Amino acid sequence: MRFESFSGTPYEIGLQKGQRCKDKIVAWVQHMYEWWERDWGATDELLEPLYERLRSNSEEMYPEMLAEMDGIAEGAGLSPRQILLHNHYGYLWNTIGAQPQAQQCSAAGYVSSPQGPILGQNLDIGAGDFYFCELSHPTTGYAVLSDGWYGMCFGDMGLNERGLAVGTSALGCKTYMDDWETGIHNHFWTRLILRNCTNVSEAIAYLQDNGPMIAPGQGKNYLLVDAEGDIAVVERTQNTAAVTREHNGAMAATNFCLHPEMVKLIDDSTDDRTAGINNAKDRHRRILQLFEEAGRHGSLELMMKTLRWHEMPGALCRHEGSDPTGYTRLSLIALPHERRLYATDGPPCQVEYEVFELESDE
Repeated sequence: MRFESFSGTPYEIGLQKGQRCKDKIVAWVQHMYEWWERDWGATDELLEPLYERLRSNSEEMYPEMLAEMDGIAEGAGLSPRQILLHNHYGYLWNTIGAQPQAQQCSAAGYVSSPQGPILGQNLDIGAGDFYFCELSHPTTGYAVLSDGWYGMCFGDMGLNERGLAVGTSALGCKTYMDDWETGIHNHFWTRLILRNCTNVSEAIAYLQDNGPMIAPGQGKNYLLVDAEGDIAVVERTQNTAAVTREHNGAMAATNFCLHPEMVKLIDDSTDDRTAGINNAKDRHRRILQLFEEAGRHGSLELMMKTLRWHEMPGALCRHEGSDPTGYTRLSLIALPHERRLYATDGPPCQVEYEVFELESDE
């Protein structure tokens, strides 16, 4: 897997990303714009007011991310509008009226193991050469080791220098707020948590105290694990955050909600959405079943076995031949105590995990 390390101010980190990954970024941005025009009828007239709205929102809600986006644009020789809209493509789904593509991701966590606490994540984000592993050392905030997306300021799973790890899965939720134009885009929360929080308790507070989350139909599950063995799942939608801490040594987060406060907010209005929720429940059960069968003893080997699991119902490594409704493009495992990240550049059943290190500041 390609690995890149960046450091400096948010703008300098973005500039380095743009310069080093220019060809990949330009190709993906072009692909996205062609997709929007072909499938959504997006035009410059339609996109310009969206850009102005999102730029104003970014300045208010996450200015450091906006600075990084501007740096990427400069480094890649693209316009700030192209990179900002590229980073907010999920927001465009709601605004333009297109149906979001379902992303069926799975996260699993163990409180303890011979390697300490463990967080594992399969990112079922579709095929394509758009992803790498990145280490960012910002001048303010904590260093973060995570998956990286060319041209983007975010990743879905990561680990910071204080030993906090975050895994995610997407939620399709009902829109229940009238004003949803100002807030933190759901793609940026993981990176903001890792830049600003030291442990699970601080991450929970961040998810509860900040917001709202935009776009309105896109929530997130957050599985939080830290180096001290604390663990929690936070289910987050527009302005609601529900916390679950009960466990028997392991927790999972897939694309549905367990907390009663959240269940009523999830969109199950179509057969496809109901089928997706049922698939997510099967994967959730499978993660915990494999942990129970191992005597509730977590290990790196068990996590790899779990993330490579093909048997239905509850296949976690998903592609043609196992579960054709999803595609596991990346698999990642964080060892918070060791500040170490394992990652595969492809389905984990086909590719060996590579190891990347994040040195502690202690």
